[in-house]
Amino acid sequence: MSGGVILRPTRHLFGAGNDLEVWLSMVHPEQIVTSLLVMVTECRRGIGGFAESMWLSHDFGDGSSLTPGLEVELPDGAPGVYVGFTVSRWADSDLPGVSDDVDFELMIEVADAGFIVHSVIQALLAMPFGEYAKGSHVLYRNRSGVLDFEATLVEARAHVAALWDLDDVLPEVGFPRR
Repeated sequence: MSGGVILRPTRHLFGAGNDLEVWLSMVHPEQIVTSLLVMVTECRRGIGGFAESMWLSHDFGDGSSLTPGLEVELPDGAPGVYVGFTVSRWADSDLPGVSDDVDFELMIEVADAGFIVHSVIQALLAMPFGEYAKGSHVLYRNRSGVLDFEATLVEARAHVAALWDLDDVLPEVGFPRR
């Protein structure tokens, strides 16, 4: 992951056609920061609960672990917020320290005209399993269109809620139900 950034608002981030000065005169910056932090905290708890439920209900093997992540980053030059959890298990290989990982992620990317919300479940296999080759496999992906700030707050929560409604996607890549 890249280093942290300071997000500076522009008129495009706060709604189509809204003048930033008018918008800021109606909403205090403290409200913006508070809304963003509350949403990120709620989403982190929701993704964490979902990842933990998957970890506990599937056989990841002895020594598996659940690791949280929260970062502000510059992926390919676009600032964003990443919230995620990774479940890791030691891979069946002759290489010590090699693991299979499943990432449960929510990303909020700052785009030119607003925000884009992404949610992804991705398996990173160190060894082939069934039809799945070694490497990265996206098991679930949901991506919003470009949203204004208020819609982003709602959409991020909806992405996390949608994870809880998924059918079981883990057994097909080698993580059977207990």
